[in-house]
Amino acid sequence: MSETTSAKGNPAKVSFQELLITPQMAEEWLKGNMANRRLAKTTVSAYVRDMLAGNWKLSFDPIRFDEEGNLIDGQHRLKACTIAKVPFKSLVVRNMPRDVMRVIDHGRGRTVADNLYIEGKQHTVILAAAARWLHAFKHGSTVIGKGRVTATEILETVDKHPKLQSSVLSAYKCAGITPSLLSAVHYVAYNLIGAEEKADQFAAVFVSGVTFYEDDAAHCWRERLIRMRDQRSRIVLDQLHKGTIHAWNNFNERVPVRTARVPDVAAFVGLDYKLL
Repeated sequence: MSETTSAKGNPAKVSFQELLITPQMAEEWLKGNMANRRLAKTTVSAYVRDMLAGNWKLSFDPIRFDEEGNLIDGQHRLKACTIAKVPFKSLVVRNMPRDVMRVIDHGRGRTVADNLYIEGKQHTVILAAAARWLHAFKHGSTVIGKGRVTATEILETVDKHPKLQSSVLSAYKCAGITPSLLSAVHYVAYNLIGAEEKADQFAAVFVSGVTFYEDDAAHCWRERLIRMRDQRSRIVLDQLHKGTIHAWNNFNERVPVRTARVPDVAAFVGLDYKLL
């Protein structure tokens, strides 16, 4: 323990304790959440998923209380606990000086890409984003940009699909399209649908601009994306998602396309989505 001074001038011991925090404890502690940042619903939802999936680990990032018993850090974890109704282990620090709030969470956190780099992976920013796209394929495009995917979910996706790294190497030099999305589509087409040759060709269109048949669907979509980029026109992620899958389906079937469009609904033809 170390010693600090309370707001009333009385010495107070900063205490550290590892506890199993129950939903009932979390509910009670949230009542002392007097002055904290706003709750981010997407963050709470992500924590709930991790807790329900059994992926929440003791990370030694503590729940913190000041010398007057006010909760100053941990509200998202505690709120998730009350929703998931699952207890979790955490360090709890009490009697911290009130002004410590000014420095909490100001450091640079370790990203998923950092973790993948430590594990020896290549192009880790693209790899992490490609895993995020696989998550979107599995759960629907509506999750893109509307729900936080947790670091654990991304890392588990990379672990489940180790050949995703090879797809990144096939796609990262592309033009027009987001390399992480092309990597994810290449992975699905090559490894889960089994269209190895056409998957490589599809990626090659975006990397080099080559065409493989007249009115090539992939090339048409590539050119539209490049024009939009040059004109500084913005395409939302949901449209990029649907348009790219639609382009792949047409390319795989060698459907001629002169005008690239984005369908209302897009799904990989021939994919068993349970494999994701």
